[in-house]
Amino acid sequence: MKKFFVLLILLLMIAPNCFAMTFSQPVKIGEVTLPPMGYFEIDECSYHDGVLCTEKEYAHLKMYERGIARFGTGEDALYFHYNAKQIVNKYEPLSKFGSQDIKNAIQIVPGISTVIKMIKTNSGITFYLLIHGNAAGFGVNSTLIGKRKDGTFVKYFDTEEIKEKYFESARSVTDEEDKIYLKENEIIIGYGQYDMKKYKYVHSGEFRFKWDEAAQWFGVEQVVY
Repeated sequence: MKKFFVLLILLLMIAPNCFAMTFSQPVKIGEVTLPPMGYFEIDECSYHDGVLCTEKEYAHLKMYERGIARFGTGEDALYFHYNAKQIVNKYEPLSKFGSQDIKNAIQIVPGISTVIKMIKTNSGITFYLLIHGNAAGFGVNSTLIGKRKDGTFVKYFDTEEIKEKYFESARSVTDEEDKIYLKENEIIIGYGQYDMKKYKYVHSGEFRFKWDEAAQWFGVEQVVY
């Protein structure tokens, strides 16, 4: 009996590591853009039902006023609900990523442009990394949302919000898109801080987002090079 309990304890200690979440490499499934004129561009979607912008000066650009787009297929599909004329938060147009049911979607305004990448896992949770270029043409921020096992969508982190906690001038800090990679159960996003007076990057580092199985959430660690 004693040996049985010792074995049980060992199994409980080992189990979390055996069943630790692992991530697949990100796969691009689409792109959304919100140009300065305030209408949407939709690219590489698997389905799209949208109403084109009819304003004369923009009609030739094939931008959309409102609609719904699906990126990817099957259970891992991500839906984008949008309406340039419906303001939901200060000056933000309706712009929600999530399930086909808009009630289970998250308000996130795309940049110029927003690349959508899917990250699958071995645990039934699917993540979507949204990489946004900003309106000034300088800087990139990233948002990670995910669909939990019960089908609900949540926002796990936004690097723009995180950088505001670490830097006095967060706008000068950009995610480096070529330095975003995954390692087992970590999402690592490199960043650089640009000095407008010296016209060069003066600081660089990375944020490491590690999945906590017990908390079902990501911790964040900053590493400065």
